[in-house]
Amino acid sequence: MKHNCAIGVLGGLVGSVLVLILLSVAGIVGARSADVARSDVSRANEVSAATPLTSTFTYQGQLKNGGTAVNGSCQMAFRLYDALVSGSLIGNPITPTVPVTNGLFTVGLNFGSNAFNGDGRWLDTQVNCTGTFAPLPRQALTPAPYALFATKAPWSGLTGVPAGFADGVDNGSSYHNVKVVAKSGGDFTTITAALDSITTAGTSNRYLVWVAPGVYTERVTMKPFVDIEGAGELTTRITFSGSATDTTGTLLGANNAELRFLTVENTGGAAWAVAIFNYSTAPRLTHVTTSASGGTTNIGVYNYASSSPAMTGVTASASGGTDSYGVYNNTSSPAMTNV
Repeated sequence: MKHNCAIGVLGGLVGSVLVLILLSVAGIVGARSADVARSDVSRANEVSAATPLTSTFTYQGQLKNGGTAVNGSCQMAFRLYDALVSGSLIGNPITPTVPVTNGLFTVGLNFGSNAFNGDGRWLDTQVNCTGTFAPLPRQALTPAPYALFATKAPWSGLTGVPAGFADGVDNGSSYHNVKVVAKSGGDFTTITAALDSITTAGTSNRYLVWVAPGVYTERVTMKPFVDIEGAGELTTRITFSGSATDTTGTLLGANNAELRFLTVENTGGAAWAVAIFNYSTAPRLTHVTTSASGGTTNIGVYNYASSSPAMTGVTASASGGTDSYGVYNNTSSPAMTNV
């Protein structure tokens, strides 16, 4: 949010997680100052006993900008951790665009069926209503009283247990592969190091590289089945200086991979300044900002040799030099929406 803007969030959780667990959280959090609000637990998503339960729970809250209720759409980023400070990321980050009416919003969150195992969990939230993400204090997810019983319920007392679970071991759950890149406190300090550590990505074993706010000066080559997600186009930035040839750039795309919620730039210093270069590939570029300058030829997104990326919500700019192109397509056919 803007520096002179205060955001107050009243959050409540209700839903079912795993074994009829009702999570209820009520608290007031603020980006720069807390706007006092009344806490409650929503019952808007009650389900009947015959409705199959999922891992999705409902988060409801109230947003205020300088004491005034927000109206419109806000980009939000939700992440689940196992500690109040630092800790490990649980499941995949969730980054929806949420409609807000009179300050009130509702969003469904699902961090996977293995996210809640009885240990403490904290919800990390960032809100972007005016062009900048505002980080909010983490909220502890606390259980309803009967949910506490689920942590002690004997395996022998459960009914309808599938054969694959009869030995007490979950043999059928998929593993969520998440690598966190951050200036400090993450798994890696560079995106390249995180990508180099991934050697088993495939159709049934996708990875996510989540990049915390900051400026990362490096050339990045994406990998198939590995998505890269930033903390927002104005908060996570990948930058590099110049491109020696027209077949490289700050970031090189890959098939079956998505780049989202960050900025990629090339600041020049060589004949070419290319921010994103796609060579016979079809990555997904979602809510990405690119900029290129300082070269003789400057290109924000360069699609080359039958590349067909899906570009959604992309802002591409280039300036200076002899030739500058926001998006340049050389025998390529991207699908562009809101570009």
